[in-house]
Amino acid sequence: MLRSLPRGLHTDRVFLHKGKPVEEFKNAYRTACQRAGLEDFTYHDLRHCAVNNLRLAGNDYFRIMAISGHKTMSTFKRYNLVTEKELRDVEWEVKERSVDTYMDTKAEIK
Repeated sequence: MLRSLPRGLHTDRVFLHKGKPVEEFKNAYRTACQRAGLEDFTYHDLRHCAVNNLRLAGNDYFRIMAISGHKTMSTFKRYNLVTEKELRDVEWEVKERSVDTYMDTKAEIK
Protein backbone atom coordinates (compact mmCIF):
# COMPACT_ATOMS: atom_id res chain seq x y z
CA MET A 1 0.00 0.00 0.00
CA LEU A 2 2.79 2.46 0.85
CA ARG A 3 4.32 1.97 -2.57
CA SER A 4 1.12 3.29 -4.17
CA LEU A 5 1.37 6.62 -2.33
CA PRO A 6 2.24 9.63 -4.48
CA ARG A 7 5.45 10.28 -2.50
CA GLY A 8 7.38 7.81 -4.64
CA LEU A 9 8.49 5.54 -1.81
CA HIS A 10 10.59 2.66 -3.06
CA THR A 11 10.23 0.68 0.14
CA ASP A 12 7.45 -0.56 2.36
CA ARG A 13 9.09 1.16 5.33
CA VAL A 14 7.79 4.49 6.63
CA PHE A 15 10.90 5.66 8.50
CA LEU A 16 14.00 6.24 6.42
CA HIS A 17 17.36 7.78 7.22
CA LYS A 18 19.40 8.95 4.24
CA GLY A 19 17.14 6.87 2.00
CA LYS A 20 17.66 3.62 3.91
CA PRO A 21 15.11 1.86 6.13
CA VAL A 22 15.52 2.49 9.84
CA GLU A 23 15.71 -0.86 11.63
CA GLU A 24 15.63 0.44 15.21
CA PHE A 25 14.16 3.82 16.01
CA LYS A 26 13.37 3.84 19.73
CA ASN A 27 16.31 6.09 20.57
CA ALA A 28 15.76 8.32 17.54
CA TYR A 29 12.06 8.67 18.38
CA ARG A 30 12.82 9.53 22.00
CA THR A 31 15.39 12.13 20.89
CA ALA A 32 12.98 13.66 18.36
CA CYS A 33 10.27 13.97 21.04
CA GLN A 34 12.70 15.63 23.44
CA ARG A 35 13.88 18.09 20.79
CA ALA A 36 10.27 18.90 19.92
CA GLY A 37 9.41 19.42 23.59
CA LEU A 38 6.90 16.58 23.62
CA GLU A 39 6.38 14.86 26.92
CA ASP A 40 4.44 11.64 27.41
CA PHE A 41 4.01 11.12 23.66
CA THR A 42 4.47 7.53 22.62
CA TYR A 43 5.03 6.08 19.19
CA HIS A 44 1.59 4.51 19.51
CA ASP A 45 0.08 8.00 19.79
CA LEU A 46 1.00 8.46 16.12
CA ARG A 47 -1.41 5.65 15.26
CA HIS A 48 -4.18 7.44 17.14
CA CYS A 49 -3.41 10.63 15.22
CA ALA A 50 -3.39 8.84 11.87
CA VAL A 51 -6.72 7.10 12.50
CA ASN A 52 -8.40 10.35 13.53
CA ASN A 53 -6.88 12.36 10.67
CA LEU A 54 -8.00 9.75 8.14
CA ARG A 55 -11.52 9.84 9.57
CA LEU A 56 -11.64 13.65 9.60
CA ALA A 57 -10.52 13.61 5.95
CA GLY A 58 -13.73 11.75 5.14
CA ASN A 59 -12.51 8.17 4.82
CA ASP A 60 -14.89 5.42 5.89
CA TYR A 61 -14.12 3.17 8.87
CA PHE A 62 -13.48 0.07 6.79
CA ARG A 63 -10.77 1.72 4.72
CA ILE A 64 -9.14 3.20 7.82
CA MET A 65 -9.22 -0.19 9.52
CA ALA A 66 -7.54 -1.76 6.49
CA ILE A 67 -4.83 0.91 6.48
CA SER A 68 -4.21 0.81 10.24
CA GLY A 69 -4.38 -2.96 10.48
CA HIS A 70 -7.28 -3.08 12.92
CA LYS A 71 -9.09 -6.41 12.56
CA THR A 72 -12.11 -5.68 14.78
CA MET A 73 -14.37 -2.68 15.27
CA SER A 74 -13.84 -2.83 19.05
CA THR A 75 -10.09 -2.34 18.63
CA PHE A 76 -10.59 0.38 16.05
CA LYS A 77 -12.96 2.26 18.37
CA ARG A 78 -10.18 2.60 20.96
CA TYR A 79 -8.18 4.61 18.42
CA ASN A 80 -11.03 6.58 16.92
CA LEU A 81 -11.53 9.49 19.30
CA VAL A 82 -14.45 11.84 18.65
CA THR A 83 -13.95 15.30 20.15
CA GLU A 84 -16.54 17.44 21.91
CA LYS A 85 -16.32 19.94 19.03
CA GLU A 86 -17.13 17.21 16.52
CA LEU A 87 -20.19 16.24 18.55
CA ARG A 88 -21.33 19.88 18.70
CA ASP A 89 -20.85 20.25 14.94
CA VAL A 90 -23.06 17.29 13.98
CA GLU A 91 -25.48 18.33 11.25
CA TRP A 92 -29.08 17.28 11.74
CA GLU A 93 -30.65 19.14 8.85
CA VAL A 94 -31.59 17.00 5.87
CA LYS A 95 -29.98 18.63 2.83
CA GLU A 96 -31.87 16.62 0.22
CA ARG A 97 -34.85 14.29 0.49
CA SER A 98 -33.12 11.23 -0.93
CA VAL A 99 -34.12 8.81 1.83
CA ASP A 100 -37.41 7.01 1.32
CA THR A 101 -38.85 5.74 4.58
CA TYR A 102 -42.03 4.38 2.98
CA MET A 103 -42.36 0.63 3.24
CA ASP A 104 -45.13 -1.20 1.45
CA THR A 105 -46.08 -3.98 3.82
CA LYS A 106 -48.79 -5.25 1.49
CA ALA A 107 -46.51 -5.95 -1.46
CA GLU A 108 -46.81 -9.35 -3.07
CA ILE A 109 -44.05 -11.82 -2.48
CA LYS A 110 -43.17 -13.70 -5.64
